[in-house]
Amino acid sequence: MRFENKPVAWAVTGCFALFLLALLVVPHFVQPEEYSFFENRYLAEKPAVEKDGILSGTWFSACETYLVDHAAWRTTLVEWNTRLDLALRKPVVNTVVVQKDQLLPYLDYEPEPDLSAIEEQALAVTENLTAHRDLVESYGGHFCYVAVPSQYVCLADRYPWYLENRCASAAASARALFRHLDAAGIDRIDIYPIYLSYTEEQKARYISKVDHHYTMFGAYETYLQMMDQINGDWKGAVPVLTEDAFTMEAVENTFVGSRDRMLFHLFQSGESLYCIRPEEEIPFTRYDEGVENTATVYSLPYDPQTYVTYSVYMGGDCPWTTIDTGREDLPSVLIYGDSFTNAVESIAWYSFGRMDSVDLRHYQDRSLNELLEELRPDYVFCIRDYSKLLETADNGQ
Repeated sequence: MRFENKPVAWAVTGCFALFLLALLVVPHFVQPEEYSFFENRYLAEKPAVEKDGILSGTWFSACETYLVDHAAWRTTLVEWNTRLDLALRKPVVNTVVVQKDQLLPYLDYEPEPDLSAIEEQALAVTENLTAHRDLVESYGGHFCYVAVPSQYVCLADRYPWYLENRCASAAASARALFRHLDAAGIDRIDIYPIYLSYTEEQKARYISKVDHHYTMFGAYETYLQMMDQINGDWKGAVPVLTEDAFTMEAVENTFVGSRDRMLFHLFQSGESLYCIRPEEEIPFTRYDEGVENTATVYSLPYDPQTYVTYSVYMGGDCPWTTIDTGREDLPSVLIYGDSFTNAVESIAWYSFGRMDSVDLRHYQDRSLNELLEELRPDYVFCIRDYSKLLETADNGQ
């Protein structure tokens, strides 16, 4: 069928062409954003014009990525598209599996776990951990590996039948790693069986509905198990922050979890972050990478209307933080891993004279063993979530 009204056709075509042109031109006349809060990632930088890049074609590819990231009204358009997808009740929106009261990560389909590859990775991780353990024990310290279940492991049964939940590969990874750790004589704590023993109400408190981390309740359980390891198997004597010695305080600001952020906070679960406040005030000094910082373990905004994320705990992912309470009669501890250590650290400092925490994704000054040799902490805990059990990158080598 022919469209006889040619002036209207030309006008529609022209408007559409101008719209596309504006998407490409406007970013060159405004200050480009560096970070996308809702996507939780840094946006592409404008590529430098270089002869080699032009000849190889990489410059054109980088330009395309830059223009896509900085197209005019991009964030607004993506948000509108997200609203539409949610209104249409799509099961997966922006790589998030949308359930009635929870947001889960979309996981690529895996037909069968590669058991030989899992064994090889588990052995490599164990060799790495053994090197840390041997160094710590050489000066009289204690080392322990702590495995915590991440959100998709705890809520694997909440996935629709037609989507991958990674139950098989997570279980195979844990079995292989724990078998090698036990053979190497490395002390370990597995929080997952403890989670499975909970009532449904306790399980709901342990893991976030909209974030991949555990809640403060989950972090507190992890802390208690670590203290049991010290005061029990290792026959230590550190004070434990028991439930009658603190208040669990809800953060007033609206919490936006890592999954919720990807949906532009359109899910709005009503979930809150919590902080543990010891009744006994213990003064301390905080250092970040050796520089004295504000003496706090919670990073809270002054404005109650400002969104908060999991970075409330310890101020987010700091490469190396030290909390010194000045209590020389108490031992020292070093906790390392990734963001799953943050909430635990905001409690654990209470039990030690000095606590060092290291995020190995960001700490690049030296190897973990070099840092351990310098600090010689009495206790060392490696905390890894189930999705990272077999990762060798950023794991202390």
